[in-house]
Amino acid sequence: MQTGPRLIVYRFGADLFYANDHLFVDEVRRLIDGAPTPVHCVVVASAAIADLDYSAGRSIETLCGMLAQRGVRLVFGRVNRYLRSDMDRHGITPVIGTENIYMTLHAALAAVRPDLPMPGES
Repeated sequence: MQTGPRLIVYRFGADLFYANDHLFVDEVRRLIDGAPTPVHCVVVASAAIADLDYSAGRSIETLCGMLAQRGVRLVFGRVNRYLRSDMDRHGITPVIGTENIYMTLHAALAAVRPDLPMPGES
């Protein structure tokens, strides 16, 4: 569901691993495609994601490339130290960008709001 103008906040309620990484990617794509206005940013509320395996890392890398082609920024909020460690270990941190990984959801939302153009702006 589109949370605000040009913004989707998506809560994924499980660890990301080989058995569900395709679900994560498909849901993000479906949310963007079904949004009533163009989406410029997806914030993943990742409090429930404590682990991320290699397969999920590759899927996120592919998703980041697809989103970049569409001009959509991917941001993770509520990233705990375990998830961040997995992101670093599987090479996802440089793909997402450290500027798009936040310990709190509030910080993630505060960081993306200035980047979101308002309707009618170029």
